[in-house]
Amino acid sequence: MTKDLISLYASEVGHQLPSKNRADIEAEITSALQDMLEERSRQTGREIDENLTLEVLQEYGDPSKVAASY
Repeated sequence: MTKDLISLYASEVGHQLPSKNRADIEAEITSALQDMLEERSRQTGREIDENLTLEVLQEYGDPSKVAASY
């Protein structure tokens, strides 16, 4: 489920980007989010679950703002 949320988020950012860079940027965002999630889990001692994933996604930012940064 957490990978699904991350994939959906990366895809939402990707839909707002030019197609030529989309796949690379989606992969970059997915990797960054997975790293953040694992780090947050280690720091807090919490299991990676839907709630922790949603917290990380909220902190990463609104998909349209993230897309605009590219």
